[in-house]
Amino acid sequence: MKWTLVVPGALLPAVLAPDILGAAQAPRLSERLARAQAGTEFRATESAVGSPHWSWLARSFGIDAERPVTAPYAWRALSGGLPAAPGSWIAFCDPVHMAVAHDHVIVSDFEEAPLRAEELDGLLTLANEALRGEVFDRTAPPGRASALRDLGLRIQALSGHWFLLADAPMDLQAPLLDAVLGQAVQERLPSGTDAGAWRALANEIQMLWHTSAINVARERFGAQPVNAVWVHGGGQWEPLSFSRITQLLLEEELIDSAVLRGWLLASGGNGAIASEPAGARQSGGDTLSVCRTFSRPFAYQDWRSWLERLPLFEERLERELAAARGQGAAQFEIVLCGVQTVRTLVLPRHAPWWRWRARGLRASPALLRRWFAEADSSPTLGAGRA
Repeated sequence: MKWTLVVPGALLPAVLAPDILGAAQAPRLSERLARAQAGTEFRATESAVGSPHWSWLARSFGIDAERPVTAPYAWRALSGGLPAAPGSWIAFCDPVHMAVAHDHVIVSDFEEAPLRAEELDGLLTLANEALRGEVFDRTAPPGRASALRDLGLRIQALSGHWFLLADAPMDLQAPLLDAVLGQAVQERLPSGTDAGAWRALANEIQMLWHTSAINVARERFGAQPVNAVWVHGGGQWEPLSFSRITQLLLEEELIDSAVLRGWLLASGGNGAIASEPAGARQSGGDTLSVCRTFSRPFAYQDWRSWLERLPLFEERLERELAAARGQGAAQFEIVLCGVQTVRTLVLPRHAPWWRWRARGLRASPALLRRWFAEADSSPTLGAGRA
C-alpha cells in the first residue's frame, strides 16, 4: 500500500530558490528530506506549463493527457453521480478578472474576495442571455457562432461552480485555470476550430457585464469587476481504467476535489474521501492526498507568502506520516510540482521510515534547494503580482 502526497506550487524557480530557501525555518522538513531518495521526475509538455500536477494526477487515474478532461467528471461528482444529457460536452466556465498591464493581460480570480450569491446569479443570467443570442448577435462571425448557439450552449451553476454545457462536442481547448492565474495569457488563449466563434460569444458576455449594475457597483466600492470567463477542462465523460486508489484526502471547498472524486467514480472506485486522514485502518489500496498550501502564492509569485506557508506544509506532512504509519503504508512519497517539472521523493522502505529522525539537524538551505528548486531549463511564469 502506497501513500502519495501531491504538492502543487512546491518547486521554486531555480534563480530565486537560493534566496527564498536561505531564509527558511523548516527543521522538521529537513529531518525528512535528509532521508529521502529521488524517485521519478518528468517534465510536462508546453500545453501543461503552469499546472503539471494535473498531468501527474491524470496519469494516476490512467489518463494519458497533458491537458486532461476535468469538467464532466467534476459535474458528475457534484451532481451525485447523475450525468448530464447524453452526448453533452461540459467545460468549466469560471468568472475571472482580466487586467491590462503594459503589453500583456493578467488573469486573476476572486478567491480572496468571493462574489456574493446575488452577484453570481445576476452575471449568470446575463451570460446566458448572450449565449441564447438575445443580444449582440450581429457581432458574431457569419455562421459559426450561430452554429455554436444551435448546440444549446448554456452556463449552469452547480454547487457554486459554473459549467458551460453544449448538446454536442466542441473543439475548444485552453490551459486549466491553475496554469493561468496571475499570468500573462495572450499567448495561451483558447484554441481549436470553435475558438474564434467562442471568443465572439465571450465578447458578448463581456459587453453585457461591463455595463451591468453589478460591475458598476463593484467598481464604485473599489472591487475588481468581473469582466471575462475562462473556459477549460472541456470534454465528454468516459469511463476510466481501474485505479488502485482507495482513499482521497482533499480540500472539499476546492473544485479540484470534485474532479478527483469524479475520476475515482469513473474508474469504478468507491473509496473513502475525506479532508483529514482517518484513524488506523488496513487498506489494500493506495492513498492520494493533495496539498494546495503553496498554490496561491506560487501562482501570483508571492514568494514571501510561499515562505510563510512552509511551516503549514511541515505540519501537514507530519500528520500524514503519522496517518500512513497507522494505516500500515509500506511507502510514502511526496510529489513536488513546479512550472513544468514534477519531482517525486520517496521515503525509504528499509527500516521503519516513520521512526527515522536526524537528531539536532537544522534547516539546511542546500538540502532544501536540492529538492525544492526547479531545473534551470524550466520556463518561467509570465508576469504576475509581486
